[in-house]
Amino acid sequence: MIERHHWWAPGALGYDESIEGYKYNPAKVKELLTAAGHPNGISIELNSIAREPENTIAEFAQQMWTNVGIKTKVNSIERLAWIDAQRAKKFQAAFSRGQFNTVIDPALMINVRSDNLFRFADKEVDRLMEEGDFELDLKKRTESYRLALKRVQDQAYQGSAYAVPLVTAHRKQAEGIASDHFSLDLRKVWLK
Repeated sequence: MIERHHWWAPGALGYDESIEGYKYNPAKVKELLTAAGHPNGISIELNSIAREPENTIAEFAQQMWTNVGIKTKVNSIERLAWIDAQRAKKFQAAFSRGQFNTVIDPALMINVRSDNLFRFADKEVDRLMEEGDFELDLKKRTESYRLALKRVQDQAYQGSAYAVPLVTAHRKQAEGIASDHFSLDLRKVWLK
């Protein structure tokens, strides 16, 4: 488990190491459940895409959540059915593999916002991101993105379970290498 969550990685505009992440704290979860009127816990269903590593991650989440009073049933479903459930708002909890972004700029953020399968909505985050999108002054732009990230973290809108860095290297002679921000696409690679 990583102890902090950021929508983006070190080096990205707005990244701020001082923004605190959330740690796995079973006592705090039980305290919050009791304060919310659920001293005996709650039951939820967690949608997961039926593939690895999602199956294994879902099992980890199920075990951790159940241990703290969030009795979790995992629904491991095919990817397109998972997407349909998200779009139809037919889920209680879900997760997907995401990415830490090193480029937080309009072109990439439009994709993040338009996909929005989890129905994330916060007018202040939208305002700050749009402000950053159109700001030419690098310091002001960075501050807008930092404040958006801080709000996402302060409101506990999203969290991360693990991070796997993607590091790539190739010979100068390799041409046609493409990336979708998650992995390399080597289908059209050729040597000079």
